[in-house]
Amino acid sequence: MVQVGRQAMADRYAYVPCIGLFLIVAWGLGDALDKAAVPRFLPGVAALCLILALAAATLRDLTYWQNGVNLFTHAKVLAGRSDAHLEAALGDALVIAHRYNEAYEHYGEACTLLPRDAQCRYNMAEILFHRHQLRDALEQYQIALSLTDSKDMALQCLTNSGEILLQLADYQSAEKNLTAALQLDPNNDAALRLRQRVINFALLGDIHHIPE
Repeated sequence: MVQVGRQAMADRYAYVPCIGLFLIVAWGLGDALDKAAVPRFLPGVAALCLILALAAATLRDLTYWQNGVNLFTHAKVLAGRSDAHLEAALGDALVIAHRYNEAYEHYGEACTLLPRDAQCRYNMAEILFHRHQLRDALEQYQIALSLTDSKDMALQCLTNSGEILLQLADYQSAEKNLTAALQLDPNNDAALRLRQRVINFALLGDIHHIPE
């Protein structure tokens, strides 16, 4: 009756509504077989065959549900077309499996399909940061920051951008980003610590440049 999540249809939505139908089938079929004078062993054989068929189908499907990578790879095959949400979900599963390079490719595909999606940009930035590709990561963090409506994501983008700029020795830009992060969360430990490091490095740089 009410859609939950992005999917309009899902098998689990049928579980409760079908209880009444299953009761009707179970009791009604039993009465029908009694009236038709069907030998009593036949329903048992039919039930056993059904159980075996369902068990075989379950064993087949269990291979897809072992982990997120298998599940969403199979979902991509069934979809038969590019889908940004599937690409992002597969990327998430690959990150959990520590397969970051493959995850990056799928996040990139998700961003191609949804250019204004902040989450896939942020995910790409995180992997680039993990690879120590600082300038590329900084670019993706800034794009994610410009697209997001989430305070938490904005805070992370600003803090991580400040850390990257600190490593690149761009202290003025680093302080600007970290100050903006602290405006969102004045008590954020990471932003406070990084901003203090920026101030220390900037002061040290000024001392080194004092004319003799």
